[in-house]
Amino acid sequence: MFVTLDPQCADEGCSFLFAKIGGLSQLVNDTMLPPIEVIAVLQTIFDKFDALADLYDVQKVRKTANESYLVAAGLPNPRLLPTEQDRACGLAAFGFALINSMNIINVELARYGVAFTAQVGVHSGSAIAGVIGHRTVQYDLCGDAVNTAARMCSYSEPDHVHVSEVTHRLLSHRFSSVCRGEREIK
Repeated sequence: MFVTLDPQCADEGCSFLFAKIGGLSQLVNDTMLPPIEVIAVLQTIFDKFDALADLYDVQKVRKTANESYLVAAGLPNPRLLPTEQDRACGLAAFGFALINSMNIINVELARYGVAFTAQVGVHSGSAIAGVIGHRTVQYDLCGDAVNTAARMCSYSEPDHVHVSEVTHRLLSHRFSSVCRGEREIK
């Protein structure tokens, strides 16, 4: 059985967050750990992230094969955070909560000898969203705004939330920031 949903085109009022979880590659590539333990550790980490996503009314889109975690605000239910400012603020707050949760995760998983970190990037704009696949379905996003959020993450530093100029304008009434200078990003 499969379900077909109509694709959604996000309006300009959505925000997207990528988080790179440092330490995951080290954990996954540790040949001394049994695979069942690696899966249990990953489950512990992503259960915490998913609970935070629920708390902040944002939507986890996917955990990618590498160290990235993608979250959206404004999709698939735009009523959860009704304005573009609410969506940007929700994702920024989620990003800081995710970074702070790494302290708890590191205490809980200290026996594995990996210090997990998070670096976060946020951008606001539009994307195409929908369910892809028939055998294994997955909700996914594509578009320039999603790609720009990924780039914001790649330019971020561990334990920081790096935002685009567009997102900064949406956040400036609720968050203080530090300018890192201008940088051209594709």
